[in-house]
Order: sequence, then structure tokens, then C-alpha cells
Amino acid sequence: MYKIVKEIDKLGRIVLPKNIRQHLKVKLGDSVCLEVVNENVVMSKNNTILNVGDFCELICESIYEMSNCTCLVVDNENVVCASGITKNIIGKKVVFNDDEMCFEDKKMSIKEKIETDIIHNQKSIGKIIVLSKEKIEDKLKMTIDVISRYIGKLING
Repeated sequence: MYKIVKEIDKLGRIVLPKNIRQHLKVKLGDSVCLEVVNENVVMSKNNTILNVGDFCELICESIYEMSNCTCLVVDNENVVCASGITKNIIGKKVVFNDDEMCFEDKKMSIKEKIETDIIHNQKSIGKIIVLSKEKIEDKLKMTIDVISRYIGKLING
């Protein structure tokens, strides 16, 4: 536990000492949460996701870690984020045939694919695509559907 006394400058600011920033793993550009609790100000690292892109990247990584399936989030044209595949695919257009995914001159064979639309204002603005060389469990299919709906709601605000 740290306890440090700091003066407030004439603009109402205080400087977070380096050891506290390091302890909280707060770096330039991060935000912190200030909360009043029993007449005290409690500061904590703000762990909210700053934008939908960050959230989608975390989703792709999590799906890959839990299922070992390749995960892509695409807008209506290009890959926005991906996990379980080369990051060179980001920003590229992908094409799907029956049993393979193609981008540029690369091909990946797949046994099963899940595609769920990300809906914003009643229209599809992208997709979550999960690819596997094995059969995909129904639980993962339902999870992807829930996540795509959630992303649409995040965008709606």
C-alpha cells in the first residue's frame, strides 16, 4: 500500500508519482478512474475498453485461446483484426471457397466456418468469422452470435 501526500496546483492538478504509475501499470494516454468513497477519492486504473476495435481484437485473441480456431473480424470489405493467423491479413480482402480461405496468394484449408453478422441500425456492417480444421462446438457458435450482437450494440452506443 502506498500513501503519498501531493499538493494540488492552481489548475486543480496533481502529478502521479512514477512508482504509483508503475504499480498501476498506467502509461501515457491511459485513463484512470476517480471515485468518491466515504469522503475519500479513490483512484484506480480504468480498465474499460476505449474503442470497438480494441474490443474486437481482444475477442479474436480470446476465441483463438479458448478454441484454437482462427478468428477474424471483417468490415464489409477487409479484415479488421485476426488471431490464429498471420497479422499480414489485416486490411486485406478474404475470399472463401467451400473448404478454404484465400487472401492474396495464400490459402488456408478449413473444415468448418462460422459467420455471424455484426448489425448496426438494422444492417450488416461486418462479420465475425471463425475457421477451424475440426468440427466447431455448438457452444462456440452460440458464443459468437452473442458477441456479434454485443459489438453491434457497442457501436450503437
